[in-house]
Amino acid sequence: MSKKFLKDFSIYGIGGIISRFVGVITAPIYTRFLNTEGYGMLDLITSISAILIIFATMEMHSGYARSYFEVKKNGQLNQLRGTVMLFFVGSFLLLLLVFILLYPFLNHWIKIFEISLLIPVVLKLLPTMVITLTLLTIQFEKKPVIYSLIAIGNLVLTAGCGIFAVTYLDLGVSGILWSNAIVSFIVVFILFIVLFKYTRFNFNMTYLKETALYSVPIVPAVLGSWLNNYIGRIFIAGTLSLSMLGIYSIALKVGLLMTLAGGAFKQTWSPRANELFTQKESEPLFADVLNYYLFGFSFLLVFIITASPIIVRVLAPAEFYPAISIIGIITVGMFWDGAKNILGSGNNWVRKTYYNSIASISGGIINIFILYFFIKTGGLFIVAVGFTAGSVIQAILLLYTAQKNHFIPYSMKNLLLSLILLLSYSLLPYFSFQYFSLFSFMAIQFLVGIVILTLMFY
Repeated sequence: MSKKFLKDFSIYGIGGIISRFVGVITAPIYTRFLNTEGYGMLDLITSISAILIIFATMEMHSGYARSYFEVKKNGQLNQLRGTVMLFFVGSFLLLLLVFILLYPFLNHWIKIFEISLLIPVVLKLLPTMVITLTLLTIQFEKKPVIYSLIAIGNLVLTAGCGIFAVTYLDLGVSGILWSNAIVSFIVVFILFIVLFKYTRFNFNMTYLKETALYSVPIVPAVLGSWLNNYIGRIFIAGTLSLSMLGIYSIALKVGLLMTLAGGAFKQTWSPRANELFTQKESEPLFADVLNYYLFGFSFLLVFIITASPIIVRVLAPAEFYPAISIIGIITVGMFWDGAKNILGSGNNWVRKTYYNSIASISGGIINIFILYFFIKTGGLFIVAVGFTAGSVIQAILLLYTAQKNHFIPYSMKNLLLSLILLLSYSLLPYFSFQYFSLFSFMAIQFLVGIVILTLMFY
């Protein structure tokens, strides 16, 4: 199983999240052409687009994935896929109409950025949903070459056009957003021509109801994740400044290496987990996968924190360097955010996904509480702490409820050690960044990290 898992991870996992590398690849250019304020504005718009896509999809692609193998046995995949695709078209048109009606009011109320910047973001919703569903289908159909070509092609076009817009055309944030939207429509056009059989528009009311019954209860959980992942950026923009948001965004870009790896893990593990849900006595496999995650991602955490000063210097100019001090705290939050894909398996097993929503919303509420009372005095440090506290609370609640619903023999010792030691380690950069030279700082992070890993696994 481990060899197959690693193979799928290298193809579908990395390919599935490769589009998110755009933010990392383009950062060295964008930070130098947009400065901290402009880069902060771009991150703020990205945060808004993240919540818009939640309302547009209503997590119907999750229901599609959950039912895929069962429906495939009945030979009715085209109806399931077409039903979800038509739902996406309808939801996009509805959101577009709402945006048009609210545009004059939003333009009057919101002063921190121009509302016209949201136009390409809203238009991009439809192609984004189509690409997501198509990639999901190709992954389940085990077409690695096609999958990789689409993912890499989308990455190259998006990064290239965005850089062209901001450097040669000097269009700033607006140019980046419009180029991203145009590229998405081009990719969808190509998909319709080359992969027509995966984009057929059949409709089945029964499948719509079944998929919605699984998907809609997940939406609060996803909204809770949005709260925990993005609400800090909203607080920074409203309470601190867009320049501070730009610095925080660079810290997130470095920590994004953890999120990208976690996303690749989820893309690889979710299809396998959906199959295992239908098999008897498969619980030990879930426990093994959690141990793989804790082991491999702990090493990744140490690497990110140790290399963070060099990574930041590559990604951005000197005014962004304060981001280095909070990267450890953010990255450990992303570590536990990724672990929830395994910890919550028991809830998914019995289709009680509303427990995921409770855990997710609880984490978001904890984050908001910390931000509301302490951001003015603690600044970016409090934003990072709030995010990580929310992620940890969510992971603990998911584990508790999932084990109650369907017991899986996880190693509680490994989980507890990982929680205590990694949280302690994540604070070290914040308290040591200002007092050591570059190489001394990196040496300290590395040596302490090795000690932490030794205590955890040996």
